[in-house]
Amino acid sequence: MARQGWIAVLATLGAAAVAFASDELPAQLTQPTTVVTLAWGAGPREVRNSPESGPGEGAPTSFLVDRQGRLCLLDAANYRILRDLSGAGLPPVDLMAAGLPGPTSYLVDFDVARDGDFVVLDQVAGTVLRFSPQGRPRGRFGVFRNATELAVSPDGRILVRDTYVPAVNVFSNEGKFLSERRGEHWTVHVDSRGRQYKAQLFGVRSGIVSRADAGSARAATFAAITPVAPGWDLAEVRLAGLDAAGNVYVKTTEARDEKLKFGRLIRFDPSGKKTAELAIPRVREFFSTLPRFYRVTPTGKVLTFSTHEQLGYSILELTFPR
Repeated sequence: MARQGWIAVLATLGAAAVAFASDELPAQLTQPTTVVTLAWGAGPREVRNSPESGPGEGAPTSFLVDRQGRLCLLDAANYRILRDLSGAGLPPVDLMAAGLPGPTSYLVDFDVARDGDFVVLDQVAGTVLRFSPQGRPRGRFGVFRNATELAVSPDGRILVRDTYVPAVNVFSNEGKFLSERRGEHWTVHVDSRGRQYKAQLFGVRSGIVSRADAGSARAATFAAITPVAPGWDLAEVRLAGLDAAGNVYVKTTEARDEKLKFGRLIRFDPSGKKTAELAIPRVREFFSTLPRFYRVTPTGKVLTFSTHEQLGYSILELTFPR
């Protein structure tokens, strides 16, 4: 089902609760490509749900494409990192081999540091764990109350978002605290010039993406976003990520009523000019199979995931026109 549209995908997965009428949507829904599908389990190319969660809800918490173009996934319930999922596959990195993290840990995000180590965010312990590519523990750093996201910037700094403060904390590659940027809407996304980004809503009629230079307390408007059509409301504006060229990708959730919801992925160039837009369904209240998370690769591919009780966990690609 690599090139099926979302409605066909939902029908295939057996999630038929709400039917979209084609004339109700302001744009054609985007067709995703399935990159890889992993069954539930603990095998080399399987993932596991958290036993405390319902089907698909305790699924792997994060995935990324590393500097070598390999698709990696944080299989949190199995305490390991799966590597090169879209290729021949590399042995999984066992994060429990040395007893770190602990049995009550909740690993929510990860990235690859400049020196090749994995940095993994443990939300329960409130710290960042560092592992070698072979899974050997190399220490920990940071103290957080409710950390939710982690990213490595183009210059090698490690950024962690703590929603309790709220703030984005910045560390060196070695884990030394450098600075923090306080504010509810700041993200861990940084461009090659060190500029940080945030996205926020103003009511239901407008959203703003702002950008601040490194070391500056002042943010300037980067792009403004309005609902896709008259009669629609903005329910969410979130930064999906940046690619290596500095293009910025923004995800929206938009609604015309309680049942009819969908989203957009909007691409802006480094100057803030909109260059492309995709329409994607966004009906989380009715379908557990719809995407809840996005990752932008260095080459500008947008990846997301879906889960299903029987079929497992799939990573999907959304393709922008060139």
